[in-house]
Amino acid sequence: MRFKLIFLLFATLLIFLISCDDSANGGENGKEGDYGVSFYDRGSLYCFTTVDEGGLSPEPAEPEWNGYDFVGWYYGNVAWDFSADTVGTDVTLTAKWRVNFKTLLPFYQAEGVWLSEDGERLKIDTNPKDEIGVNKADILAKIKNANEALGLPDSLYQEMLYTLEADGVRTAEGEHVTVEWSNSPNTGLEVTYTRK
Repeated sequence: MRFKLIFLLFATLLIFLISCDDSANGGENGKEGDYGVSFYDRGSLYCFTTVDEGGLSPEPAEPEWNGYDFVGWYYGNVAWDFSADTVGTDVTLTAKWRVNFKTLLPFYQAEGVWLSEDGERLKIDTNPKDEIGVNKADILAKIKNANEALGLPDSLYQEMLYTLEADGVRTAEGEHVTVEWSNSPNTGLEVTYTRK
């Protein structure tokens, strides 16, 4: 039993170490370099490689995240250029993502929901034609589902529901979107999500 556990741990470590494509260093995966390059995706280590001083880091396979488009690897707020940026110290690169409303929210074409032509903004309106008779409960459920899918706190949904007309347009920042909303007895709750 102990041998199996040690073997599984070793196999897992080996798979983790070869998960980065080291083809930029002549395919010598695991070669000892002067500096480490760590790739992080959503707070977790995606892969790690070593690079000689002044060398180019290999670019790993793109990570995947349902509902989001991979933008690239970033050093702070700057996109890393794998063909030009050389390594002169230990480097931490972070995956940057942009929400894709079409793949994240399958109801993006439903009643009361509009997606801008460029895909940058999604609007959900509980009274899309400013008429009586629209099923507001279904549309409110879409707002709640959108907030959850976008990682926004449940307290924000509650705040949206209790916003008064006198409050005007309210704004909140999420990690991947900016949210604006207003609520009126005549026009209902209108929420607009804009990609960052």
